[in-house]
Amino acid sequence: MGLITDGLFGWMGANEQSKAAAKGAKASQYATDQQLKYLTETRDQIRTDQEPWRQAGVGALGRLQNPLASFEASPDYQYRMAEGMKGVNQNFATAGLLKSGAALRGINDYAQNTAANEFGSWWNRQSGLAGAGQAANNSNAQAGQFFAGQAGNALQNNAQNLSSSYQAQGNAWSGFYGGLGGSLKSYENAFLKMGGF
Repeated sequence: MGLITDGLFGWMGANEQSKAAAKGAKASQYATDQQLKYLTETRDQIRTDQEPWRQAGVGALGRLQNPLASFEASPDYQYRMAEGMKGVNQNFATAGLLKSGAALRGINDYAQNTAANEFGSWWNRQSGLAGAGQAANNSNAQAGQFFAGQAGNALQNNAQNLSSSYQAQGNAWSGFYGGLGGSLKSYENAFLKMGGF
């Protein structure tokens, strides 16, 4: 074959190799982008699903930090106290002792006993909610760590794939120019052997 034919076929081969490598790089980037999108959506969905539990835990933790005011303001304690006081007052009123010292002691005893009995139960419920919030936070942290690890792997794999693709493109054109240079050198030597100009 002649120099022009060799050069043309060499250029066509290098161009096709380069296009194939570029397509490989594009496919790798697309796959990586899709993987990162899926990982991000999954992580965000986990966070969304865990948010009500996290918020319940945050609220309970706040109540545990100021337990007396929070306990006394709790609806279950307020209800039990109000209903119990109605009963105590009715009993003393029926006996005609509503304003007596015995009534005041009875009211005081009832209030103290109710508070003592209910506080432990209230504390346990708040602690349970705070624990659920902590578990939600732990779940979010694990999802974040998993995302970071998987995203890092995807990006590293993509970088390796892109590097290989760019190297293949470079090798294709390097081979073309090397072959073209060799062909030119051969034709030059042949031309000089024939006497040149």
